[in-house]
This record gives sequence, structure tokens and C-alpha cells, in this order.
Amino acid sequence: MGTSEARRRGTSRRAALGLLALSGTWLLCEETAQAASARPGFHIDRVTMPAGLAREAELRKYLERAIRLAARKADFGLGPKGRVEARFVLTELSYHHEGSVLSVHGRLSGRLPSGRSAESAIHFGGKPSDEARLTRQVLDILARGVVTRLADLERKRRGL
Repeated sequence: MGTSEARRRGTSRRAALGLLALSGTWLLCEETAQAASARPGFHIDRVTMPAGLAREAELRKYLERAIRLAARKADFGLGPKGRVEARFVLTELSYHHEGSVLSVHGRLSGRLPSGRSAESAIHFGGKPSDEARLTRQVLDILARGVVTRLADLERKRRGL
């Protein structure tokens, strides 16, 4: 077997492996799309922010996005045609400078139409120059905590 024949076999082997990888990726994407369509609907009825909050519109938009992302990952115990509705209130988002550390305090509550509610609070610190990143981290953590607890409450209400 010559060098050129070995190269041709190596090329055809790489081509076959590439096609196999592409077909596996296509199947994975198709299964993911089917699973995504099987998720229940999640509706944010209202998000209330504290009065006088700087960058309120930007933070509201980010919080709603974080809530939707957390809801997509949460198991509410519903079928594909189910629907969950919730209201959220950001009761606190404050900043405190303690020396060279910026501390972000946040508190978020969520309520289901059944009257059940969940609340999460966090104090998170970091560099003062990272205020925007710290704020996003706090909002992400609060959203995940409240939505996860609301999903647990909804599953228990349904007896699951």
C-alpha cells in the first residue's frame, strides 16, 4: 500500500466521520425541538419594580428574561398544553459600598394564581467596577430561586 492510497483512505474515513457527526447533530436538534414544543406555557402576568429604581426599564427587561429562562428549565408538572401564570415583585434592589467592596442586596417574590407564593433574598458582593455584572448575577439567582420554588409548589398542588 502506497502513501497516496493511505491518504485517500484517511480522507474518506474523515469524510465518513464528518457525515456521521452531522447526522447525529441533526437528530439531537430534532429531539431538542420536539422536547421544547412539549413544554407547558409560562406567562408572566406582571413584574413590579421598586419605586425610584435607576435603569428600571433595563432591569425589568433583564429580570423578565431571567424568569423566562428559569421557567423553561423548571418542572411545573404540567403537560405540553398546560399553562402557568405568575406575578413577580422585586421588593428590594440596593447597593452598599463597604470599603472597596460593592454589596448588592436583592429580594424577589413570586405568586401563583392559586395564592401560593415564594420569596428569595440574596446579598452578593464584588468589585465596584463590576456593578452591572453583579446586578445581573443577583437578578439571575433570585429568578432561579423563586421560579424553582413556584414550580415545586405547583407540583405539590397537583399531587406530583
